[in-house]
Amino acid sequence: MRQCIFNTLEDLGEEDFETFKWCLQQPDQVNGLKGIPLSQLERASRTKTTDLIMSSYAGTEAQIMVDILTKINKNNLVLRFTNTSKGMSSDVVPHGNTKGPSQHKVTTMAMLKGETMTLVNVGEVKTVQWKQGSILGFGGDKTQVYHECAYKMQSGCQLPVYIQVGFKVPPKSLKIDGTFQFGMNNGVLFLVLHGKSQTPYQHRFMMNPKQQWLSSANEFLKIFEGSGQCVDLSWIAGDYLRNL
Repeated sequence: MRQCIFNTLEDLGEEDFETFKWCLQQPDQVNGLKGIPLSQLERASRTKTTDLIMSSYAGTEAQIMVDILTKINKNNLVLRFTNTSKGMSSDVVPHGNTKGPSQHKVTTMAMLKGETMTLVNVGEVKTVQWKQGSILGFGGDKTQVYHECAYKMQSGCQLPVYIQVGFKVPPKSLKIDGTFQFGMNNGVLFLVLHGKSQTPYQHRFMMNPKQQWLSSANEFLKIFEGSGQCVDLSWIAGDYLRNL
């Protein structure tokens, strides 16, 4: 856990690192727990800050990291941190517990369960295409249509939410629960609400230029393929959506 926290702090720029340390001083930013005094944080390096987080928030350090990273709009680091710390235990004694070490498992993006987000806008309808059940890229073409929405978290940052057409788009707010899946592409974290039997890759929702080119190239090849079949290059790379 210590190494995961340090590596995450290393990925923050100087300005973001100072903002992160400011949040650690504020009780309302650390779930009502006592903030770390300015005298300890003012000149603290990333190594020292890691030590302070571990000693001050024993057993809840992962939750503190996720909460503050979310509040400073570092959703890409939230996902990376929760993925790399998955399954780790905090072999430390929580405040008020003197009986021995606590085994607090980090539960990745499940930490966001229960968060209520407010609707910002419902954008365009997006068609997502992927391969499912194909053999070496032949056959198995699947298509689904999604509402491309934006919701605002309590921290103020916005998350893209893709909701399958036919599913109800919450008109005012939605609560993150186990019905959602999530993904990240090009540094952007997003949520998906659809039938979970569908298995599109994350990059099908938010394509970077290279992935967009591969998809377009594949469609181009299909036009000139006499049988209408070809090996889909873009379906090979990428991760599937993940459950909360």
